[in-house]
Amino acid sequence: MSGALAAGFWGLVAGSALVLGATITYVVAVPPRVVATVMAFGSGVLISALSFDLMQEAFEGGGFDATRSWLSRGGGGLPGDQRLHLATGHPLPQTIWGSAAERQ
Repeated sequence: MSGALAAGFWGLVAGSALVLGATITYVVAVPPRVVATVMAFGSGVLISALSFDLMQEAFEGGGFDATRSWLSRGGGGLPGDQRLHLATGHPLPQTIWGSAAERQ
């Protein structure tokens, strides 16, 4: 099997997970908590892939400045989002468990 055919086959296998997941959720009622858990796991996988794969390449290509910039932007996302919501007067987004004020 040539490289292009192998890549196409494995791309089809990986993409079939999306179709399989969509079919399952169309047939079965999935609780919001399960959806949130799967999404959180997927987010963690994506963040770890970025950290382990791309950070080494960024460090080798741009040195510590590129690494520091990436880490500071990632760490400032949540506080920046909260400050933006407070500054604009818009409420923070609701979660499936309710707002932070409702949980306290």
